[in-house]
Parts: sequence; C-alpha cells; structure tokens
Amino acid sequence: MAKRKILYGYQIRHGDLVIQEEERLTVQNVFTAYLAGSSYQALADRMNADHIPFSHESPLWNKHKIKRMLENPRYAGENGYPPIIDQDTFQQVQEKIVEKTHGQLPRRTETDRLWPKLRSGCCQARLLRTGGVSGETGKVRLRCSACRSIFAVGKEELLAQTARQLAAHETPVCKPYAPSAEAVRLANAINRALEQPGDGKEALACILRGASARYACCEDGADAVESQARTGQIDWGRFERTVSHIIIGADNTIIVHF
Repeated sequence: MAKRKILYGYQIRHGDLVIQEEERLTVQNVFTAYLAGSSYQALADRMNADHIPFSHESPLWNKHKIKRMLENPRYAGENGYPPIIDQDTFQQVQEKIVEKTHGQLPRRTETDRLWPKLRSGCCQARLLRTGGVSGETGKVRLRCSACRSIFAVGKEELLAQTARQLAAHETPVCKPYAPSAEAVRLANAINRALEQPGDGKEALACILRGASARYACCEDGADAVESQARTGQIDWGRFERTVSHIIIGADNTIIVHF
C-alpha cells in the first residue's frame, strides 16, 4: 500500500512543516467523533462516503489509518510538529482507546485514578499517557505536558510503590495491650520460678518465653505495609483524600506526595 510521505494534516511550505488547513479540520473531526463514540471503521466509512482522500496514491481510508491517526502523538505537538489537537483531547482519546482495548468502556478502572496524579520529576507538570501497558515490558509510556520529556514506568511497580508509601503514611492506631492466655500463663510461671531457689536458669527461660509471647500480641506495622506493597492493594477512598500527586523521576523513582 502506498504511504504518504508527509503526515496527514501537514505539508511542506517554503521548506517548513506547516498545518494543511483542510486536513486539519478532518483530523479534529476524527478525534471529536471518536470521543463521541464512533468506531475506527465507522470513521473510515464516513471519510470514504464524503470523498475525503487519504492521499493521491492511496485515497481510501480504512480502520488502520484511523487508528494510527488517533494514536499519533505528533498531532498533539510532539517531535516539533505544530499541534492540531490539544493535549487534553489527545489524552482523553488515548484513555478511551485503552478502555476499549481492554473491554472496559465506559467503566473506568480503579488504577485510572493514578494517572491524573502523575507529575514529571523534571518540571512538576502533569504526565500524559501516550499508550496502554506494553505487553513485553509491562510499562506505560508517559510524556510531560510541559517539557515533553518521555517516561516509561512499570504499572505493577507504580501500584506497589503507591501502596507501600500510602500504608507507611498512615497514622498508627495505638491499641491497649491485651495479653494472650499464653502470655498470662508464662507471667505466672515467671513469678513462681523467681520464688524458687537455684541458679535462676529456669526463671530466665520463662522470662524469654514470656517476652516472646507478649511481643506476639502486638501487630507488626511494618509487616502490614509490606503486605499491602506485595499485593498492590490500595484504599482508593483514602488515596483520593490524602494523595496530592505522584512524582515520577528521570530515573523512574516514584515518590508519593500527601
């Protein structure tokens, strides 16, 4: 199939890459119609019915040409291209593509709550998704809305780090000590052993067992934090209430700000 030498919507004029006005309107209409619910094939059929050529060499549209257009970040100004689509519209289209691909439209997944919170470690501007999760690397490709820096962060790592830092940020709830039956039994044994003559070895053994039993009555907060990190479990209600934003560093470090 013959390909256009210049991306649809653009032309070279006096040696410069500029927007082709008629095609600009077509591109904007495609993005708008897709957000309104039109499928790739329906959009291709409409273009062909309206006799809008894709190119002189290959005038007919198909769903693959529409899909490539909707996923191309150059329409939002990447790689030095004059923007035809604003960043918010492009981001909305990428999210809808991901939702449709995973059969989730129109319901938003819980992890979709993460994306609006992501900020660039370079300039603190919002990070925009430019595609879904890579099947090979498990990473999501992100682009800074201000400086255009590109980031690639693992979705599972993002969930785990968010869960760990959210759990660590929780204020510990102090509960009164409640000794177990074993701890009470050992305490009595310690008292009896201390009253007996001898070298104290039996008393010392009872004391050590008693300390272990008392410690077992206490909840281990660190274990709870690690458990949430391993499972990636996040209290999304608390996440919305307490998390201000999440910084993704140039080295893919993840820092949750509250």
